Amino acid sequence: MVGLIIKLFFMAFILFFSIFILFISSRHKKELNDLGERKAIFIYLCFISVNCFVGSKVFDYEPLLWISLIGIIGINITLYPIKVLKKSKVVLLIAIVLIVFAALRVPTHPSSFEQYIHSKEGFECLLFFECAKLTTVIAEGDTLSTSVEILPVRESFYDWYLIFGKGYIELEGEQPFRAINFAGFWIEY
Repeated sequence: MVGLIIKLFFMAFILFFSIFILFISSRHKKELNDLGERKAIFIYLCFISVNCFVGSKVFDYEPLLWISLIGIIGINITLYPIKVLKKSKVVLLIAIVLIVFAALRVPTHPSSFEQYIHSKEGFECLLFFECAKLTTVIAEGDTLSTSVEILPVRESFYDWYLIFGKGYIELEGEQPFRAINFAGFWIEY
């Protein structure tokens, strides 16, 4: 409960700070006035992008990253209208934004890989040295029974490489599980 209150206070501080920087502070008034009629949309997109990004990290809620990505693309379009830029620069800006976004969505901790294995195969790995294989069997008389088998882990690793992550786990008596995480999505190989 205390952790949630601290997160709420931190998020409130970020909200007030971004309001102060974007609406009250006179430090960047000249640059903002140069945008002309695009000033209001630029300020709105900055406000939404920053607060959604921080909110996604503070509350560990990934859908806010998508809103932040859309806001960042909108900021780039607002700052550099497509008529003004060459197509190669537009493609480069969008590629940079997508690479940064992909890097932010890749998990840095192996628990994401363990959750993926659990959702895909029905293994629960609570400890790093053993996993439980959960199987549900329909017995005689249409009754359900669940059996749990403890399997030792032979080898397990999760490597994070900025824009992708690679997970591997080999359980005794089972095929090894390999997957790559790109932009928050697991792909088996």
